[in-house]
Amino acid sequence: MSENPPTPTPLSDNPPPLTPLSDNPPSLTPMSENPPPPSSPPCPSSPTLSTCSWTSSLLLPTPYDISTMPSDHNGLATLLERKSALFNALQELADEKAKIAEERSKLTEEKAQLAQEKEAYEEVQKIDKRHRRSVQAFEARLVGEEIDMKAKKRSSAPSRKYETPEVWELVAGGMAVATVATCIIPVGFMVGTMIRLQFVACRGASVWVLGLFGL
Repeated sequence: MSENPPTPTPLSDNPPPLTPLSDNPPSLTPMSENPPPPSSPPCPSSPTLSTCSWTSSLLLPTPYDISTMPSDHNGLATLLERKSALFNALQELADEKAKIAEERSKLTEEKAQLAQEKEAYEEVQKIDKRHRRSVQAFEARLVGEEIDMKAKKRSSAPSRKYETPEVWELVAGGMAVATVATCIIPVGFMVGTMIRLQFVACRGASVWVLGLFGL
């Protein structure tokens, strides 16, 4: 509707002449058994024309309209088919949602299992690191002990450098000579003493014999 209402037309001072009644009245047309459908109320020429047509489309059909629609059965069948197709689509959508939920649950379980495996792997790595450190410490201790043993051998080497077979032979020879000398000296001393005693005895006997004869 326009914003400015139409201006009313002023009444004329001379009214129109009256038409005389005819002697023959108009004939009446008999009504048909099927009355014409009631016309929808006219819509004003305004931007709301589409709204009026949409409102008129929502009106229930009259019995005349229903009786004059031969394709109602086909439309109802099509509607039922669409409804069945929609129901099937909704059922498929529900199945897809259930599958997605199941896959999501499996994925969650796999993530939890992977987390456990990762934790176990990290624990094994920690144990391996500790084992490597202990092995390295043991190897370092063995190397230190080996170095200490070599140092001790080097420090004791001067006292043992004379412990050779030749030295042992010389020592054995000296001990043999000392043993022989220890055994021979007393025997020689005894023999010498006996010889000396015999000499003294022989000298005394000779002097007595010579004195006996007056020599």
